[in-house]
Amino acid sequence: SANEWASTPNLGYNRLGHSAILSNDGAAVTAVAGYSSTTAYKDTCTVEHYNVSSNSWSLVTTPLPKALAFYYASVLSNGTYFLFGGRAWTYEVEFDDIETNAYIYDAVANVVRVQFTGEHFYEQRGATLTSGDIVLIGGYVFSVTASSLPNVFIYRACTNEWATLTYPLPVSGHTVTALDNNTAIIIGGANFSNAEYSSLGQYPYDCEDKLVNRYNSVFLFDGATRTFTEVAEVPEPVYFHTASLLTNDTILVTGGKTTAGTISNHSWIFNLTENTWTRMPDLPISVFFHDAVTYPDGRELVTGGFLDGAVSQQVLLYAPCHPYHALPGCSSCI
Repeated sequence: SANEWASTPNLGYNRLGHSAILSNDGAAVTAVAGYSSTTAYKDTCTVEHYNVSSNSWSLVTTPLPKALAFYYASVLSNGTYFLFGGRAWTYEVEFDDIETNAYIYDAVANVVRVQFTGEHFYEQRGATLTSGDIVLIGGYVFSVTASSLPNVFIYRACTNEWATLTYPLPVSGHTVTALDNNTAIIIGGANFSNAEYSSLGQYPYDCEDKLVNRYNSVFLFDGATRTFTEVAEVPEPVYFHTASLLTNDTILVTGGKTTAGTISNHSWIFNLTENTWTRMPDLPISVFFHDAVTYPDGRELVTGGFLDGAVSQQVLLYAPCHPYHALPGCSSCI
């Protein structure tokens, strides 16, 4: 039925700080790496595939060559994965465990190619625009302490070229969601300042005492002019949430943290044309540091995250029944 949340088969590994990526043909979802207590409370290199038609998960026999968590990932047009930043943590947090590279990962050949070498980047959020450019925003760079960044990187895969810009705010824990017209929408986030590496490196969500601002701001990024324009704010601050495109005009925001660091089960739809927010049915769980993908038919798959003091392997499916996005058979929305 529509306009409600339902449980689906769990991940084989519990995960947070992972990536859930929809294949180019929409037939499968890949859950890549992340932090997992299934692997003795450390970052994992495991990869799982979810087959949409059979509604089942299976472990990929060729995992990432290295463990990785709190990174950015997307699938390129040729089916390879672009991975940027992140960390590989076991029990002792070491500075060298924070990535200085961006990679192209070929899951079939199990080959990694370095595309970029720079500072120790962590928790950047990004999206692939319709032009093929990848925009990466905010996150942290590590030295002795870490603070949220206003950095923007734009990567053009076809020419292996990089460009830099500045976001209006220092930000982490935000979302960057690509739209269908070479634009992207950046929602919420927070500003952490001078968090110690030992605590932020292990659990970036444990540093509420270093939080300067929780944002409900929303910006639209134009990939052609490379400019940011502020649009309607979220009705409440939100960070460590997800934001997924349902149609070119509507974005679904789920979970995260909100006022006073409360873990949220809220879901919202933002209508870009009308510049308005609408509260939608709550998730059955309060969760953050999860990930989500949208099927071509508009259903939303939410995977993993952190809830009830533990890393989750739970998977939820949302079927929206909304005036701006009608599912087949949902006549009440038409």
